[in-house]
Amino acid sequence: FQTINYQRERGRRLRDHSDKDVYKKMDAILIPSEKKLFDLLTNNLNNKYTAIPQVNLISFIQVDNTFENLYEEIETLRKFTVDYLIIDKETTEPKAVVELDGKSHEGFSKKNRDHYLDQVCSKSNLPIIHIKVGEDFEQSIENINNTLNNIW
Repeated sequence: FQTINYQRERGRRLRDHSDKDVYKKMDAILIPSEKKLFDLLTNNLNNKYTAIPQVNLISFIQVDNTFENLYEEIETLRKFTVDYLIIDKETTEPKAVVELDGKSHEGFSKKNRDHYLDQVCSKSNLPIIHIKVGEDFEQSIENINNTLNNIW
């Protein structure tokens, strides 16, 4: 493939793959259990809030620019997404994070990831709600609404 020289970002080169079908739009960004929870969140959250799926941490978490490992921490935040970010519809202020925990969350690397997310959210004063796949999602939505009603 041919390298396009007119744009470089952090040492990565954009490549022209015109002779190959390298990129393909995904059929869906959510697996069935995530879609079910997303539909319930969309239809049952307090009208003041909305849920956005698959949001990167760097989109809603800031790092104090005096932090000694600032760039390393920013890059770490770029690597992680949350299942759902609940925001205030009017202000777009982040209000809570919802994580759907399936069997994969029982492994060591997912436990470490979840621990990191919990720490980041805690230090940011942002509630994080973990829901296990198989739990009663309707009850979980009620708990989320109760959490949102008790914020500030």
